[in-house]
Amino acid sequence: LSGINKNLIFVENDEPRRSYFSLSNKIQLFDNINHNTYVNIKEIIGGSDSDLAKISSYALNIYFFFIAVGIENINSLIDSVIFIVQRRYAYNIQTPINFVFDENFQINDESLENLHYKIYNKLDNPNIRNYFNEFVGLVPAVNEAIVPTFEMNSEIKVEEEIVPLYIDDSKWKKQQLEGTSALSKKIVMEKQFLSVHMRKLWVHNMAHALIAYLGNAKHYTTICQAICDSEIEKLVRESMLEIANVLYQRWDYSNKAHKTAEDYINWCISRYKNEFLNDTIERVGRNVQRKLRVNDRLLGPLNYIWKYDNKISKGILLGILAAIEYDKKNKDMHYSYVIQNSAIDTDEFSNIEIEYNNFKN
Repeated sequence: LSGINKNLIFVENDEPRRSYFSLSNKIQLFDNINHNTYVNIKEIIGGSDSDLAKISSYALNIYFFFIAVGIENINSLIDSVIFIVQRRYAYNIQTPINFVFDENFQINDESLENLHYKIYNKLDNPNIRNYFNEFVGLVPAVNEAIVPTFEMNSEIKVEEEIVPLYIDDSKWKKQQLEGTSALSKKIVMEKQFLSVHMRKLWVHNMAHALIAYLGNAKHYTTICQAICDSEIEKLVRESMLEIANVLYQRWDYSNKAHKTAEDYINWCISRYKNEFLNDTIERVGRNVQRKLRVNDRLLGPLNYIWKYDNKISKGILLGILAAIEYDKKNKDMHYSYVIQNSAIDTDEFSNIEIEYNNFKN
């Protein structure tokens, strides 16, 4: 939203955060060089039922919502979306509205299809159901910004977006946006969405997770500390290059930001080393079970490399072992899941466990 003359209306459920946002009234954007760009927050709205009417009134004139609530929380939006759809139908708004989900969905995730199904079934009026299908988009997006842990005693900080926000063009309900020439430089309607989704999840998010879990094994507390460990950086770079080479051979990234695998990897690594982010291992490492899903950031690239390059990525496998150790209370469950859903067998796993113990020591 920086420099494109758009207002930011912030919806936040948590009362302490909402109060703090109201006092701060701005979000600091930063990159490696400039730490002094801000976006003003026009208004802070609560996520409670009492504020729903206010939210839906804004929705009569809003083009799209950006949603980042966490994959496990998207079903909590059902009643809010229904209220907004009913309000727009009642006022006969004949222009589309899109809910853009900036979430780390696994590849071939069906969360939004399931959300659509649940919303559709709760709309008991057939005319509103038809309206919902025609004018409302539930759209996945890829955003590569790193958002550090929010701390109540500091400014609200967000890494300034360096590359566009990629939106799945096949899910977007077409609309004519007013005065969005600047916005179009920040948002790309991507027809080949799967390629940027895989690159982000299986290269960037994979590396981010590897740094967290391997860093934890060596008792680091921040991503910056961990990636500055030469052994961890070597493993992470090698793993990134293994999956990125396969992706860049199979998909066309020539019209994207970072046209080569090496350029993309170097860009990611430079951001992990940005100490201003204060990105914590605790934040990045949480929710191990989701990160170990078959098409998510660890098993996904491991199996893809095996399928198309016929080799096992030692670095990713070490990261998986570190992830399992990170969530010790569910170790046996994670171990069994990985064996059942990956290209490796128990003997290979045992061999890599020896290397992992050497790595820790």
